[in-house]
Amino acid sequence: MPVHVPAYTQGRTIANLAAQIGRRFGAPVQRSPLAPLQNPALGRVIDEARHIVLLLLDGVGCAQINRLSPSGPLTRSQVCAIESTFPSSTAPAVTTFATGKTPAEHAVTGWHLWSPFHRAVVRPLPLDFWGVPREIEPGDLFQWSALTRAMRAQCTVLQPSWIADSAFSRHAFAGSTRRGYTKLSEVRRLITEALTAPAPEGHYVYVYLPHFDMTAHEYGCASEPAYQALQAFEVLFADIAADLIGTGTLLLATADHGFIDVPPEQTLRIESFPRLAAMLESPLSGEPRVAFCRVRPGLEAAFTREVSNTLGDAVDCHESAALIEAGCFGPATRSASLLRDRIGTHTLIGRDRFCLTQSLPGEAPATFVGMHGGTHADEINVPVAAVADGSRLASATDRRPPHV
Repeated sequence: MPVHVPAYTQGRTIANLAAQIGRRFGAPVQRSPLAPLQNPALGRVIDEARHIVLLLLDGVGCAQINRLSPSGPLTRSQVCAIESTFPSSTAPAVTTFATGKTPAEHAVTGWHLWSPFHRAVVRPLPLDFWGVPREIEPGDLFQWSALTRAMRAQCTVLQPSWIADSAFSRHAFAGSTRRGYTKLSEVRRLITEALTAPAPEGHYVYVYLPHFDMTAHEYGCASEPAYQALQAFEVLFADIAADLIGTGTLLLATADHGFIDVPPEQTLRIESFPRLAAMLESPLSGEPRVAFCRVRPGLEAAFTREVSNTLGDAVDCHESAALIEAGCFGPATRSASLLRDRIGTHTLIGRDRFCLTQSLPGEAPATFVGMHGGTHADEINVPVAAVADGSRLASATDRRPPHV
């Protein structure tokens, strides 16, 4: 089956949004091939805003707000829908927000990542080796620098306290003031405090909120706990919007990806297919919904046949180089060689709600209910809600004027 290619060159992805914010504050983010955002009014407001506060609501895709809160503050303030990265997962997407670059450029392609430098599968966000509690130096893995380092704005990054001073956060948000919070109720105050500091070139406040994602993984994205997590976000969004009236601040809320719920019988394990596992040079990397495979030299054709015979109803098998050529990770760049090395020879993309997982010896199998990373519409489409100085922007299809 043909793979979905995010609309990077049409201006309809989170990469376009991140790049436009970066350019607003003077970061030298390349304009081409990134196009203007889907909603021209939003693009103009970003360019004209004195300050910008971005709430990254991890996992809150369009399907989630449409299903759980169709008339809530986020829905009423939604100005457009854009697409996540490929894969539609936190590691590549958060790196896109941190850099203004597509995965083709930053080459972070999943929670698990093959590192040619280390000759091992690593975890880029914890910055450690999969299965080995040994830390990795950011410079040994990443060939990109932080967008916040290049911005002229006073940049503040708010994250849960357990990741605010992590090695990834220090690298990804270099040049910013990083602050941790322990309770969601602290975020509103921390935003207000951040905006009171002197900032001749304006403020950029990035707020990472993982609560919905963690809840949806455990209980499902349509569960009552997920609904409660979204409600807490909506209250916070409305309160912050009220606080920012008269400050010249644009409040944005979006997500890194959406979600689907996966039936237990559609979570497959590579250990159950020993012939396939024996053809791999290393453990799977990427995501359960998009698994990157390093097939042993000379076994490529046999691997493709075996996938068709054993997993043909569950996954689509693609040559990884073809996905790069198609633009799934973003327009081709000079860093494509690093990307090729990291995603192996073949990519298995889950059909419907199928996942393909792997556990290292001594590691318990994953038992997530909610999943993401694939190309289902509910995984890739995310909303952008915007309130400028207390006023809602008109959506791309809304002919009515904005109102408070």
